[in-house]
Amino acid sequence: MNTAWRGQFQPKKIKRKNRYGRTNYRWVAIPEAVRRAIDEWGRECGTTEENALMFSAIGARGRRPLDKPMLPDNWLRLRLYPVSNRLGIGFHPTFQVLRRSFSTHGKKEAHPTEMQAQLGHSDIRTTLDIYTQIADPEVARMVNEVTNRILGLAEEIEPSSVQ
Repeated sequence: MNTAWRGQFQPKKIKRKNRYGRTNYRWVAIPEAVRRAIDEWGRECGTTEENALMFSAIGARGRRPLDKPMLPDNWLRLRLYPVSNRLGIGFHPTFQVLRRSFSTHGKKEAHPTEMQAQLGHSDIRTTLDIYTQIADPEVARMVNEVTNRILGLAEEIEPSSVQ
């Protein structure tokens, strides 16, 4: 199985330069829920090819999928932004926003060095100082109330959800 970046196929390892200019490769952990969703996608689309594209580029006017990966900006515009609009989110989330949200929400479940490894940071300070956000409990309570109202959830806010 390959990964794609900016419309180009790459081996499934993530290639990156470290702070000393050397090239490193790292593995990215895929959660079981995502693996199950990928398996479900494979069953629904009927493909058995190992290199089948989940997010293939779409031809002009969206008529047919192409045999190359979709560019990340197009995926955001075509897939994620419509969802954020339906949820009433006042901005368009980016991959950076998703990474920071993952780090912030994962601070209770993961040790900082585990989060550092998943995000691929060479310095723990990047993970802790930039990616992991600390929210004031009152701000978190307000965010939960607004989110519940937007999503139509009428449940009480659990104290454990307030940081």
